[in-house]
Amino acid sequence: MITNLGFGFLLILYMIGLFGTFVETGAGFIQGINERIDSYLREKKGTTLSKPLRAFVAVAAIGISAGLATFGIIALIARGYGTIAWGFFAVYVIPLMTYGIYKLVVYRDTEEVRDEPTKSAVP
Repeated sequence: MITNLGFGFLLILYMIGLFGTFVETGAGFIQGINERIDSYLREKKGTTLSKPLRAFVAVAAIGISAGLATFGIIALIARGYGTIAWGFFAVYVIPLMTYGIYKLVVYRDTEEVRDEPTKSAVP
């Protein structure tokens, strides 16, 4: 459409922006995975994710993405959205509706009030 309108030079700018968006999204996704693993390790084991292990997680995520790319984008979208929806359901909804509700019920009667603002040390 851009070339049909006579603005072919804008196609290059569009491609740069599109590619940059893909790179930024992918980097954010990999950083999110690393941060989630790091917070789990910090909470459960008192340690953090080492730099070599962060790199391994990043390379593994890129490898999985490259493997999925061989299926083709149309087939991946056609088959993948249903799977992704069930994955989100399993990762977010089921834990929230089970463990989350359990924690709400168990901690409902505690004396700790979470809605009150904290008292400042400065008068």
